[in-house]
Amino acid sequence: MNRSRINQILGVLLFPITDPDLQKNDYLYERCMAYEALIAVKGNGARVLGEKMQKSERYREAEKKLLQYLADSCRSRIPSYDSLQMLCELYYPLLDMERSIEERQQLKQQMGNGSDRKENAAVFYMERMRRIAVSLLTYRDGILAIRTWNNSENVDQKDIFCTGHVFDKVEIWNMLSSYVSPDLFMALFMVECDLGAEALYEQKAYISLPDKLLVKVLRKGMAENHLHFNAAFGYEAVWINKMNLRECFRPAPEDTEEEVYLEAALFRLLSAVFLMGSKAEPFMDWIVGYHGGVFCSVIGALYTGDIFDVDRKELEEAVWEVVDEEIVRETPDYLLEAVFNSHVELKTSSEFILLYYCCRYMKERSWDTGFSRGFLQYIRIKNLFVRKVLPSDLVPGLRHFQTYFNQMIIEESWAAGSEKMALDVFRAQSKIAGLKKIEIRIAPDIELEHLCNLKDKKAVEEMKQRLCRQLFALFQSYRKYILESVMGVGKTSLYLRWEEERQKEIYRHEAIGKILHEYGEKIKELGIPVLGIIYHFIKTESTDNISGYHCWRDMDDSGKSVSKHRFILRERMMLLGIAIEELRQEIPKLNEYVVGVDAASDENAMEPWMFSPAFTRMRSKLTSRPISTYFHGGSREYSSVQNIGFTYHVGEDYRHILSGLRHIDEVIERFYYKPGDRLGHALALGTDIRRWIRETEAVAMPVQEYMEDLLWVWGKIVHGEVRLSVQLEMLEEKILQCAEKIYGSLSGLSVRLLYQAYERKFSVAHKKWLAQLKKEENETPKPADRNIYEKEKPQTYCKIINAKCIGYEGLWTVERLISTIYCPVFEERGKQVEMVPVRNNELELYEELQEYLQRKVARKGIYIETNPTSNLNIGDMGELLEHPIFRLSPLKADAEQGKSILVTINSDDPAVFNTNVESEFAYVYYALEHAGCAKEDILHWIDKIRQNGMDGSFISKVKGCGTLLEEVSGIMDSLIRFC
Repeated sequence: MNRSRINQILGVLLFPITDPDLQKNDYLYERCMAYEALIAVKGNGARVLGEKMQKSERYREAEKKLLQYLADSCRSRIPSYDSLQMLCELYYPLLDMERSIEERQQLKQQMGNGSDRKENAAVFYMERMRRIAVSLLTYRDGILAIRTWNNSENVDQKDIFCTGHVFDKVEIWNMLSSYVSPDLFMALFMVECDLGAEALYEQKAYISLPDKLLVKVLRKGMAENHLHFNAAFGYEAVWINKMNLRECFRPAPEDTEEEVYLEAALFRLLSAVFLMGSKAEPFMDWIVGYHGGVFCSVIGALYTGDIFDVDRKELEEAVWEVVDEEIVRETPDYLLEAVFNSHVELKTSSEFILLYYCCRYMKERSWDTGFSRGFLQYIRIKNLFVRKVLPSDLVPGLRHFQTYFNQMIIEESWAAGSEKMALDVFRAQSKIAGLKKIEIRIAPDIELEHLCNLKDKKAVEEMKQRLCRQLFALFQSYRKYILESVMGVGKTSLYLRWEEERQKEIYRHEAIGKILHEYGEKIKELGIPVLGIIYHFIKTESTDNISGYHCWRDMDDSGKSVSKHRFILRERMMLLGIAIEELRQEIPKLNEYVVGVDAASDENAMEPWMFSPAFTRMRSKLTSRPISTYFHGGSREYSSVQNIGFTYHVGEDYRHILSGLRHIDEVIERFYYKPGDRLGHALALGTDIRRWIRETEAVAMPVQEYMEDLLWVWGKIVHGEVRLSVQLEMLEEKILQCAEKIYGSLSGLSVRLLYQAYERKFSVAHKKWLAQLKKEENETPKPADRNIYEKEKPQTYCKIINAKCIGYEGLWTVERLISTIYCPVFEERGKQVEMVPVRNNELELYEELQEYLQRKVARKGIYIETNPTSNLNIGDMGELLEHPIFRLSPLKADAEQGKSILVTINSDDPAVFNTNVESEFAYVYYALEHAGCAKEDILHWIDKIRQNGMDGSFISKVKGCGTLLEEVSGIMDSLIRFC
């Protein structure tokens, strides 16, 4: 089943739980009532026929509104209205809905509940959601997992999806998770299985996707080598923080959407209190008698789909009568601490606990349709929020994804704080069986532009101070997660409180000895993934690069105390690299946990040359030391220092295939990559270029970028690195055409000079060259005619605008060309957009360059970090089998051709794509099985990729739980002294 068809199915199947507006305008219910009214007309008389025509018209109008709504809300192209109508009748049959509503009404009357029939629709919709749950889920070895078979015998358990292959179910679950929050289905299935609350133990945001054969392979040991820490928590944590009572009563926003979230937060609180109580009366009756009419008004608005009309101050006072304000101040998750506190040892979120009890209540008391209607609206509001923070697949590309990524980070960190967020991450990863190593990527908590006024040495020391504070908070959360695994949540909280009270009297690594002794046997059995930290530099654009107030000639002036100009950032990133490496050497054992550096974010915002000083300086003999010395117990000790690993996000979201390939080559060559270094994503290496040409046709790109793409190709030909199907003369002509647009004149320019300048962009010596160039300019007499190049005068503001901003005719040098990359005038010229045609006769050239790079990567032993779900969304692939991983490392690799590349499988951003590393392996596994590959071949290949991950990790070795506690405690003690 292709992804477009799955989108159509999910668009129809899930729509009753996705839109809060449906509480007022329930198109399915209105169609059902119109149909019921139509068939209720009896007889054939003239008066009856007129009534029948009127009712028939009403029914057709209701059906039309329903189909129009579905067409407007569907994410993919709709084949026809008839297709929508058939899907709607398949999943929401009129007769089934009518029967369900009537049966529920009769049951309510028996229980003395004569409430509105419209409430009954909520029960019918939840029954459909239950059908989805039993179609997709099962338990495997005590873990909630994907159901790999269809049940066609039991009508009540019949599979709602018309598919016979497990890969389709995995695809459906994967895509369903971008429509709605899937925890509802997990809770529904637990209740369907008549399980008690113990089933919630360590339940996280994911289900297990591997079958038993794959599980056996993965439990040999997996490494997660590409995990962005700020998007690694469970998605439910974001929602819990949105519902945080501390933020409920901020000044009322103009956006009514925030009021809807407040309604949801209050339903969440009140339903939890109700469900943990006696439940002696229906929910809505209980609300009426609970703390007066304020809550009744708000829940009533939720019930009807309106915005509540209650004085916020009065409402806030009512809430603080119910809620312990002190607990709210101390924790972002009030329900877990105060209402569900007896469940804290289950190590799951309050949202899972709430959903479980809500679903159980609706099953046991299906006659309380008022509760079902309120709960349904709560789920809709929650899914409204999900759509805000999870990406759809309508717009591919990294920049589109980043809007969701950044929103996810904001929503989580805003309410929870960094410590809670970090703990969420470690807990979310804790149930992945076989996870031995986990590398997390974090950005240094340093705003480089604010350190511009510090001298280099002082800037490095300031950076180290800030890094220490950031690392301490991170290790604190990691250590808490380990202690919880050893002692449980409650005892860990007590122990850490005791430790904090005596922090001036004890060292953590000494205090931990008692725990190691008391829990020795359990510690030996525990498998805790070893933490590795990768600091990533952020690729970002800045308007300072085009501002006339930021010229390379006065970049060292005192006035530039705060600047994001690339000249400043490039130098500061190099100092940051030095600070990271020095810290790794100075703090014992830290080099085994801070293991790598990366550059991430928008590939088009900053090219690799900006980061070359930072990367190369970290491994140079000026910074790196093989042995560190430190004092311990009054004596000097020595230990070897593990080399820092290099990885780099590259070739993922490029404009032109040449740009993607060039960037990959630049990182490998200019950063002096060694065997074992890694490339993040690198989709350009395995992209189907024939398809890319067919679908692209032309690329809009800056003329500077296009010129450098051509210069890169020119260099490969001239240096004889690869034979390419291109005429050198035509290539040179294109290069010079670009150069003329940037530099105004070709006088004194040659392709060789331009190529030399392109190469020198990666040099560390820019500051030195520009200082020398400035000195030469100051010593050179000024031109008599300052308007000598008036016709070439730039159309941008520059405070130093004169002939020397245009170039000296016939006097171009490499250094002067380098200076133009820091000049706002030439920056504007280089950013001119060209529409570059992509022709079929260029296919051979691009494929030759791609193959050349594939061989280079394979020969050098460089790993490619793939992230299937992320790549599928960002890389705009039609289906998973189009993923480059299958071309880079085919099932039956042709070793003689030298093309088999070391690849790893990772998750990238679990919170955004609702995945983890185990699920990513399973996704690929089922795709290969669906393609008809032999199971033995698939398992052998998966095992190879799994081992690649373990071998390619920058974490050198797996460590026991006791060792981790001792080492992390010691590192924290050292960090405190450095802070």
